[in-house]
Amino acid sequence: MERLLLLLAVLPATAAPGLSVTSHIITGIEGGSVSVQCHFDRYLNTNVKYWCSGKVWSSCKIIQRSTVKQRDEDKISISNDRTRGVFTVTVRRLEKKDAGWYWCGIERAGTDEGIQLNLIVDEAARSTTITHQATTEQTSTSDPTSTDTGQPESTLPPAGTSDNSHSQGRIPKNGEESSAWEFWTVWAALRWLLCAALLGSAALVYKDP
Repeated sequence: MERLLLLLAVLPATAAPGLSVTSHIITGIEGGSVSVQCHFDRYLNTNVKYWCSGKVWSSCKIIQRSTVKQRDEDKISISNDRTRGVFTVTVRRLEKKDAGWYWCGIERAGTDEGIQLNLIVDEAARSTTITHQATTEQTSTSDPTSTDTGQPESTLPPAGTSDNSHSQGRIPKNGEESSAWEFWTVWAALRWLLCAALLGSAALVYKDP
């Protein structure tokens, strides 16, 4: 008989007849909060409810009770809704170390009732998002294929060289104008001399009987 009582004390209470949960796995995010609803039978309305930490039911540590005055700033709080037959456990400011095994428990004469749950705490995704955005901005800023520097291209000749294209263009132009002017001047003089010679020859022809 003693061995039977010892075995019942060690066995987990996941199949508590007067207690149930929707899911035995709870997932939260670092820095956030989670709430667990533990449903109980109406005959347990006035019994004390509690939140217990530990994998083994017989040795779990009670860390919050419904009889304690609850405050919003508490890490863990319990609210007992007797009308609906449910008490809600809220765990705030989640940390990685909060992950583990817990129990919804109800005090009873003789043996308490409890149901086991597993709390999983995931890392916050915000740091990953910020790192990705910073990497994207840095990549677009230092893109070696970008040729738009925001500065106009220089039209000045390279240092150490002189711009001779204009000066070399002026010299032939002035020389050509001077040569053309001299040519037309000589041509005009020759024309007058030729005309004078023709007139003189004509005059001699008319005078000769």
